[in-house]
Amino acid sequence: MRSTTFFSLLIVFFIGASALPIDEERGNSTDTPEVFVQKFLKRATRVLNDHDFSLVCALFDHGFEFNKCDRKLDYYEVTLTLANCDPQVQISFELQTVEFRKMPNFRDDKIKFVVLIHGLGKELENGVELVLGTYFQQLLSGKARKCNEKANFARNDIKDLPYNSI
Repeated sequence: MRSTTFFSLLIVFFIGASALPIDEERGNSTDTPEVFVQKFLKRATRVLNDHDFSLVCALFDHGFEFNKCDRKLDYYEVTLTLANCDPQVQISFELQTVEFRKMPNFRDDKIKFVVLIHGLGKELENGVELVLGTYFQQLLSGKARKCNEKANFARNDIKDLPYNSI
């Protein structure tokens, strides 16, 4: 009786799993790096415009850090900010460049790409460099590309200068 129930459940599972649609927004090993990133950006656009916190979190590796012009943001700051954006704002991406980085272990392969992000402020519309892990298809790191170094000198560098204590 137990084996019959087990096999029945197993058959139902496989029939159900085979009926699931293939996610066309996920890259695969046969895609070129450009197509891989375009699929990721398509998924990211949908997720960010839906403002679903759990799906926004799934786009990022837990160790994700973003270097903004004036400070560094961690995974939690980025995901909370993106999930709580104004629902009226539509976020879109414009891919600029793509560079594949092959690593010794295929799970560590990365794609570095530059993208313009529209809808999240002028700073990100100037270009953002992101690194996408190909195995889990999550963003590993990012940084703003065109920062006004003179404007940020006072905020960032003076606090790090050594001083003499008397």
